Amino acid sequence: MIYIDAIGRLPSPAMSVGRATEMDLTSIESIMGLASGALGVTDKAASTANKLKTLFASGDKVDKDQASALLNDLASQLTAVNLMNVELSDAIVSLRKELRRIDEFHEQKERYELFETAVGDLVFKLKEEFAEGQPIHFICPVCLNQDGKFSFVTGSGPNKHCQSNTTHNFRFERSTGSRLQGRAIY
Repeated sequence: MIYIDAIGRLPSPAMSVGRATEMDLTSIESIMGLASGALGVTDKAASTANKLKTLFASGDKVDKDQASALLNDLASQLTAVNLMNVELSDAIVSLRKELRRIDEFHEQKERYELFETAVGDLVFKLKEEFAEGQPIHFICPVCLNQDGKFSFVTGSGPNKHCQSNTTHNFRFERSTGSRLQGRAIY
């Protein structure tokens, strides 16, 4: 698996990562295996076709049993290649969808910046340039990194929690004004 941390870097081995940012290498290995298998069976089919060609081109009387066996082998090999090609096409379509999902996740994530509250808790905050009419809000870094889910941080007063998992708590301190104190982390 290829993992990316909360701010787009490859994490250290001790870091936790989320589903939305991982790319399962077994999918790629599976595609490579299918392609390799299809290539191998295609080579066998080409070899069988050459044997048939040689059999008929020799000018000698053709052994019908041998020709029939070669034709049956060729038919089953071509059928296997076709099935592998269908599986390979399906796997590639699935991989493209997964890559598109990961790209969309990263596009959405780019709208946020890591934000340290005045008491040192970390959340993601919507960047002002991406607000586009939305109120500036915070999302849960735990849900984002573990589940690839954009879950709002909500609550009144200095203590807030994740909407999806109320055990994900974050402490904010209010300044004398109404704005939350803290700083963006780059």
